[in-house]
Amino acid sequence: MLAVVTGFSGTKWEVALAGTDGAIITQATADPPIIQPNAAAPWTSTSLTRVYYLNARTEVRFLDPNGNTGSVTRIPAGDYDQSAFAVSPDDKRIAVSILSYAPPWEWTASFPTYRGMRMYVEDLVGGGHHVDLFASTTVVEFPIGWTGGQLVIAVSTIACCTRVLINPYNASAYHVADPETGKRLASLCGNSAGPLGPAEPVGAVCWHDQSAPTFQ
Repeated sequence: MLAVVTGFSGTKWEVALAGTDGAIITQATADPPIIQPNAAAPWTSTSLTRVYYLNARTEVRFLDPNGNTGSVTRIPAGDYDQSAFAVSPDDKRIAVSILSYAPPWEWTASFPTYRGMRMYVEDLVGGGHHVDLFASTTVVEFPIGWTGGQLVIAVSTIACCTRVLINPYNASAYHVADPETGKRLASLCGNSAGPLGPAEPVGAVCWHDQSAPTFQ
């Protein structure tokens, strides 16, 4: 069993695989994008055999336990876009959200000017079987994982973070969707202050400001 460790050193992102004893087995570095308005959007994703990570704004690379690295695909993000992705456990499919902001990173009040997002799923290698799932000029959603062949999505915000987060994605809810149609199959913690902690295989704990947490 391996753990993924991420960090930031100087001008580089760092991603590493660690054993159960905490020792680093192998690691790699990547170039972060110039700016990342939603700092809670994930830049790594794990499958059953690899960790995938974003290099700069568009390149998705992999790192395996043997120290092998390589480029697998590119995300068609523009100069003022932010990318987030999740690779399926079998290394076959990738779900991507591209968040678009107005140049040159214009800010209104405490948020950058948001132009919208689009989400799609395609083959990890080659980009085949492309399916456009969802697009919006107001909503911010990005994939955070897969479960039972379905896609797990975080409903987030335009920018992050101005407060202490109760979950890693600054999410108000988690959705489960069909990766072929985008149809929502389940919604977790939508009627609460948000999920408490990450999504887990058994569900999510929902935080309530005036009452005890609940589980869905």
